[in-house]
Amino acid sequence: MEDLGKKMAATGAKMGEETSRWGSEFERRWYATLGILAPILGGFIATIVFLIFYLVVGAVANTAEHRSFWEQLRDFLETYFLLFVGLFFLSSFANYFNKVHRRTLRWVTPAMTAVGFLGWFWILSQVLFIGARTLDLPGLESLGDLITILLPVIFAIVLLVGYLVVIFRAVGEKAAEMRNG
Repeated sequence: MEDLGKKMAATGAKMGEETSRWGSEFERRWYATLGILAPILGGFIATIVFLIFYLVVGAVANTAEHRSFWEQLRDFLETYFLLFVGLFFLSSFANYFNKVHRRTLRWVTPAMTAVGFLGWFWILSQVLFIGARTLDLPGLESLGDLITILLPVIFAIVLLVGYLVVIFRAVGEKAAEMRNG
């Protein structure tokens, strides 16, 4: 039985490595083939998926037991549609700049990532508020309040970690250049 467990663990690790390698290769080809159109296309694909999600939420709102929650969630998605689209494109471009123009735009991507995190955490807090109001779960409101209060801290931490990563990479690259040249 132990041999089977070890074989399964080894197979799982091998599959994980293969999937990671395939994903990296796909991403490299995606950016190499499409160039600057890649993040634009990625943003549009995310927007289409969002619209499908919006339609599903609308359909569930018409049939669900907690109809009020789903209706308010649908209204929230509709009201903040442009925020969602902006976050999709921001994420897409931040990833593109980080992968393709890492050296030249490395000082910009942590700020873009921090703004993206801020947006998604704000959205999470608003969904928690909707749940608290419509499902009569006061704990969700407290959690939403906590996230709202911590938004500046979340932004600062993500920004700080992002810039620390950039600094350590830059120092590592400089050290490698000095060793090799």
